[in-house]
Amino acid sequence: MSQDEEKKIKKMKIENEDSSESRSQETSSSNDTHSSYLILEDDGLLSEDSSSSGENLDYFGSSSSTVEDDVSQAAWVDSDEDSELREELEEDALWINSEGVPKAIERSRKEISFNYTRKVFTARCKVKIFRCFPHVKVLVDSFNLIYMIRDFETFKTFKISLYKISDVCYFNGRILFSSDSSSYLKEVTLEGEVTDIKKGTGNIKKMVSSENYLYIVADKLFCLNKNLSIKSDFNGQFVDACLLGDNLVCLKDDGDIYCFDQELTFREKHSFSFKFQFKRIFYAKDKLFIATENGLVILNSAFKQIKTFSNLSEPITCFAFNSDFILHASAYQNSFRILKNDLSYFEKFPYSKIKINPISTMDIENDTVYFSDSRFISSLKINYID
Repeated sequence: MSQDEEKKIKKMKIENEDSSESRSQETSSSNDTHSSYLILEDDGLLSEDSSSSGENLDYFGSSSSTVEDDVSQAAWVDSDEDSELREELEEDALWINSEGVPKAIERSRKEISFNYTRKVFTARCKVKIFRCFPHVKVLVDSFNLIYMIRDFETFKTFKISLYKISDVCYFNGRILFSSDSSSYLKEVTLEGEVTDIKKGTGNIKKMVSSENYLYIVADKLFCLNKNLSIKSDFNGQFVDACLLGDNLVCLKDDGDIYCFDQELTFREKHSFSFKFQFKRIFYAKDKLFIATENGLVILNSAFKQIKTFSNLSEPITCFAFNSDFILHASAYQNSFRILKNDLSYFEKFPYSKIKINPISTMDIENDTVYFSDSRFISSLKINYID
């Protein structure tokens, strides 16, 4: 895209929307900041626009031009004697000679728009868990208030007495809550009806659901069927779990990685020399992403190491992905990062200017990423421009 064409790109405008009253008198949703960024697939920022209410803004992205100065003097004179420049242009330009006209080389770059909105929803206390499920979004704050959110303006809040929520998942049409201090799972309907489901185990750290089974990471591993009856279990102290293809992959407290089939039959164990740095595991695009003390280790489906990053201040706490991007963040300021399919990061966006608070939870729905910002939920919508 030429400089003239870039100048013709109009800034995208996003208007502030007035916040509406919710069904709860104790909470409200608000939109304080809207910012738009038009970038290229190669991380070039073409334009940015923002509108604000009630505060001064910093921006994502780079406000400087992305067009680099050409260091070759031959590019500015009527000459093709510069051998290095000639060799470079032979790869990109159409050259006409006596052998006839060769096939033109076509190059295209995808334009992507990121729309960033702060405070699409406000909770009473600091956000602890946020999940997007069919027809409803579920938020849990640090006071263990449960918010059943339909459209950020219509929602209900519930409180389960003496129940410290550790995780929430959607399985077989049910919204289930777990606790690290109770042996009960809780099913909560959109109307606030609560059903106790006793599983005979405490210290539930995480739940992972597949089409047919629910897996519980507690004092040991459990596999539950669609009726929430225990089908099988496995002894061991595990700290995290995720699905990788047809396997359940679990991270043990000593850093070893265990693989099970869907019915929790043990398959294999993988042990790496630097396993004591492993903190969390995540799945995306047939790859296993392991959060370490200061970075990220990426394994393929054969558990072979394909890439390592070691430039983070703290372990990754949350993770989301769509068909083109992998997004992760941590519990420190400006930790939000976007990883492309080639496993390289966007460096100019969104990391260079805006101040993003520590993020504890994140989820994605229809190419919109939602993440916590203290007691608020903010969003980043990914738009693809033809």
